[in-house]
Amino acid sequence: HAVGFLDALHLDKVDLVGNSFGGGLALALAIRHPKRVRRLVLMGAAGVRFTLTPGLDAVWGYEPSFENMRRLMDTFAYDRSLVTDELAELRYRASIRQIVSHGGALRIDHVMRLFRLFWIPNGLEARDGAYVRDNARDLLRILALESVRSKNIVIGEDLGTVTDEIRDMLSHFGILSYRLFYFEKHSREGPFRASGEYPRKALVSSATHDLPTLAGFWQGRDIEARRAAGLADEHGYRNQVQDRRREKQGMLDVLHAEHLLPDYFDRNAENIPDLNGDLHNAIVGFLARVPSMILLLNHEDFTKETEQQNLPGSTAEYPNWRRKMRVAIEDLRSGAVRPFTAMFRDQLRRGGR
Repeated sequence: HAVGFLDALHLDKVDLVGNSFGGGLALALAIRHPKRVRRLVLMGAAGVRFTLTPGLDAVWGYEPSFENMRRLMDTFAYDRSLVTDELAELRYRASIRQIVSHGGALRIDHVMRLFRLFWIPNGLEARDGAYVRDNARDLLRILALESVRSKNIVIGEDLGTVTDEIRDMLSHFGILSYRLFYFEKHSREGPFRASGEYPRKALVSSATHDLPTLAGFWQGRDIEARRAAGLADEHGYRNQVQDRRREKQGMLDVLHAEHLLPDYFDRNAENIPDLNGDLHNAIVGFLARVPSMILLLNHEDFTKETEQQNLPGSTAEYPNWRRKMRVAIEDLRSGAVRPFTAMFRDQLRRGGR
């Protein structure tokens, strides 16, 4: 039907733009009829460029809002009237309602996209790009209203380049911040924050699917994976190894400062090759005493797995989303895993959760 539509419009080659609602059709048309597609832009995933067939590139980027979609339509000379404010609000509301109908919490990945997106014109460098702002207050009002109606908690993943304005507005609308042990420092190379310095209106977690597990972080498995995938040259690799040494020492320092490690535990991170039992207990204990409203411990960090689910920037170079958990959820009560569950329960009690 799509090919027939192109024929009816007397179009030989087209630029396709697919968002989360129509990306499948655009991708299918590009794969089955590559000679009819000049360029394909799919919105909704991490920024990765790959080649479907010789001569046809696809770019995965972040899904633009409807206001930005109008600008994108202008770029491709499409009719702006195809996207109206009423349609935008209806689809936005419908997507929220559909997602929250099956649970009690909604986590919004890259919540900054409600405020702004960094656009780089095709063929230009990153220095030539600019932030395109969105109607964040209107989007957050709708989100907050749907949260009240469905009695759902909303968590905004505010990691990366986040301004104070964004975090203040998220807090104003009751959207919880997303804080990770890895990233909570006083400065990029400064000491780690104490547990009591974490915000109350937040979710605290050990990691995300895009980051190394606790055990993998300590062993540098993510650094080795990036090197093996060709995502880091030797200079970058050495810098990452050096940064990791500093980060591990900072973690160890804050755990000792909060008396979460026994007195006999080594204070030099260089002498601790693995995430051993004492260190694992201390990190979980640190997270449990953080005053943030919600604690999330990843399954992989519960059982000390070393490989992360997804390696950003990679496709076939890494088995993204294909690795199964070492321990199934149904087996968490088994004898082999019971020490982990007992430890977690104990740390939750000590942390007052």
